[in-house]
Amino acid sequence: MIRIMLIFLTITFTLLPQQKDIIYLSWNEVIYKTLNDNLSIKSKRLDYDAQNLEVWRAYSNFLPTVNYQGIGTYNIELPTIVFMGQKFTMGTKYVFQHSIDATLPVFTGGSRFFNVKVQTLLKKSLSEELKGKEEDAVLQTLQAYYGIILANELSKSSKEAVEVAESNLKQVKLFYEEGSATQLDLQRAQAQYYSTLPLFESAESNRILSYQTLKNAS
Repeated sequence: MIRIMLIFLTITFTLLPQQKDIIYLSWNEVIYKTLNDNLSIKSKRLDYDAQNLEVWRAYSNFLPTVNYQGIGTYNIELPTIVFMGQKFTMGTKYVFQHSIDATLPVFTGGSRFFNVKVQTLLKKSLSEELKGKEEDAVLQTLQAYYGIILANELSKSSKEAVEVAESNLKQVKLFYEEGSATQLDLQRAQAQYYSTLPLFESAESNRILSYQTLKNAS
């Protein structure tokens, strides 16, 4: 499995303010991180979830509307009757009434069916946009991922070229001091050494930039 090294300075992996944490991510881990941490994808996913609720709301319009009403009455004085010399109280102090009404329009002119169709099409459109965002993010991450691999190889090759040129310069200097090499040989060795330094610095800059590119893409 190909593995790469990433250096993050300002994310939660940092233990101390001035400490650099090194983590290793496989290609699958990079893709997972991209799809779950990318702010653009998160925003589009929230839009899709909200539209999904709108579709359910459109379907809910076909359900009957239910109204419930409850009324409580307190009787201060209850009616009484006298029967055979005895008084009898009628009723109770508390009276409760409940009612439930369910209404369902039979004819709505097709507006509810039209609303369901519109909301479903919007959901499908957002789904395609979300897939497009994910594909673009994965593509950018793929380019940055392999850009790091290439940048590392170029940096390694440039460093080796500097080391070889430096070793050659030291050897030519020794030969020059012994008299077995000419000044022209020394100048050529110096020119070769100093020509490798800008290439190495450029490769190192590209390597660091490739890490930042992957971090931004994910």
